[in-house]
Amino acid sequence: MYNAAKSNMETLKESVAQLVPQGKWAELRQVCQDDGGVAAELVETAAAQNHDIDKQTQALQGAAGAIAARLRAHLNYLETIVTLALCWAFLGTVTGMIGSFCFCLFLMVNHLPSPVCRGSPCGNGNRSFA
Repeated sequence: MYNAAKSNMETLKESVAQLVPQGKWAELRQVCQDDGGVAAELVETAAAQNHDIDKQTQALQGAAGAIAARLRAHLNYLETIVTLALCWAFLGTVTGMIGSFCFCLFLMVNHLPSPVCRGSPCGNGNRSFA
């Protein structure tokens, strides 16, 4: 949806700059239809109103609101994905920390030295928890 909304802005700007002063509204609408993007859709909406600036303004406002609603329609899925990604990252961090503590505890119980746990009771020779 979002990639399909892209317009070729350079071509669109050049076409608008050339065709609007000449009043070639039909050609401008055709350029917009060929482009197919959101910006072109807005320009096409205004071009359909020909010379009436008030109608163009009203049409643009209505079209912009409709397009914005269409683009926002699936944002809730993206919000859910972002939230779940953060939860999975936090879960991975906690799981890794628990694994490290279990490893150190295993070494302490079996009286094994470990370079991983230096500074902790199992790494400095002190084998008691007290």
